[in-house]
Amino acid sequence: TAQAAGGGNETLLDIQGSLTTTGVTLKIPYTVVTATVNLPAISQTINVPASYTQDNIARDVTFSYAAASLPVGSGTINATLLAVGGTLNAKKLDIQTGIGNDYLGWLLAQFIYATNSSGGTANFQFRNIAPIPDRNIADANHRMFYVPVSGLDGRTWLNNNLGANYANTANGAFDPATQASATNDANAHGSLFQWGRYSDGHEFRNSANTAGPIATPWTSINFIKNDANPRDWRTPQDNNLWQGVSGTNNPCPIGYRVPTDTELNNQRLTWSSNNPSGAIASPLKLPMAGGRSYSSGSLINAGTVGFYWSNTVSSTNAHNLLFNSTNTFVSADERAYGFSVRCIAAGHPSSDGTALVSAYSCSTATAGTMTAGVAVSGVTQTITANVTTVGTYIITATANGVTFAASGTFAGTGARNIVLTASGTPTAAGTNSFTLNTSPNCSFSRTTN
Repeated sequence: TAQAAGGGNETLLDIQGSLTTTGVTLKIPYTVVTATVNLPAISQTINVPASYTQDNIARDVTFSYAAASLPVGSGTINATLLAVGGTLNAKKLDIQTGIGNDYLGWLLAQFIYATNSSGGTANFQFRNIAPIPDRNIADANHRMFYVPVSGLDGRTWLNNNLGANYANTANGAFDPATQASATNDANAHGSLFQWGRYSDGHEFRNSANTAGPIATPWTSINFIKNDANPRDWRTPQDNNLWQGVSGTNNPCPIGYRVPTDTELNNQRLTWSSNNPSGAIASPLKLPMAGGRSYSSGSLINAGTVGFYWSNTVSSTNAHNLLFNSTNTFVSADERAYGFSVRCIAAGHPSSDGTALVSAYSCSTATAGTMTAGVAVSGVTQTITANVTTVGTYIITATANGVTFAASGTFAGTGARNIVLTASGTPTAAGTNSFTLNTSPNCSFSRTTN
């Protein structure tokens, strides 16, 4: 709104979201396990009331796909979503009402489609959502907005790298719905974060350099160079800065977080080819944005290599997804590097995934010992989840420089055991309480010698 709300004039971000009569193609993934499935055709039409449109014209919307004979294996069903009789112009929403408490915007229509040949169904939701503001939107240098996009991995991601010109209102290329047109599209490259740092300005490609490492507390907004082992920008190291939506320095918008290495690799596995062409052809359209050297602070490999940080630590390093013209893999690199960040939406709070869990028990089993100042190895905690809805889970618990973590998929309901594996280096001797990053949660105690 142009109405002053905080003592100064507001900036109007005017974007019309529309659905045409030509519509859009949606790819629904499927897996056939034992025998060919004859999928019947479906066509559903739902009216979107005038109160949900910008021009106050009610529109019918149709969701459909053709009948198909699906052989054993995996693939996608091509569905179509289109407006009937004219373009549907969705109501223009402000950031507050256009995101909502669940970060999902306004529900315009909900369709039902079959998930198996035995009567199983699922919902497809057609939603109107405002662009998602940068977590540091209050800072004049971070007036940036993003749009959610669904990956073929079934997860919701931001459509651009943090700091991309397409997301930046101060850049002439600003167009938050636009993504990378090519692997070397500089307007999609975005910022380069040192692992575990907030969006404090250091991530800008032209930020100044400062010799490091820097001890906490620190106030520098510069890129911090460090060519001495363990080549981290800070001392002592901290494994917990990017863990989950509530991570101390989580740079992602509210409701989003830095992905795990498993989530990045799962995204890679959906690519049509295991190379930059597959990355740019995916719904995320990941460009080869290059990086920034830990030793000199200079830019490296822009347009020729993609480096995407995960929140997963590996001893003194951290994991990232790396791809170039010849290789694509998860790599472990020094935390003082500057790499891209592509944020993923947090899942259900009961599992931080898609699964629903009614209760946890944290004292199922333990293994291994921890010693202060020594990197943990072979240390686990087995917990039990009472699963009510199957789906993915991402569970962490952190204390004293150590993170217990596990991710995967619940294939069934009821009591399910999860083995949390520890990583990191305990900072002090004593007994510490580790609380799961879930709601509901539970806690367990582990002693460090």
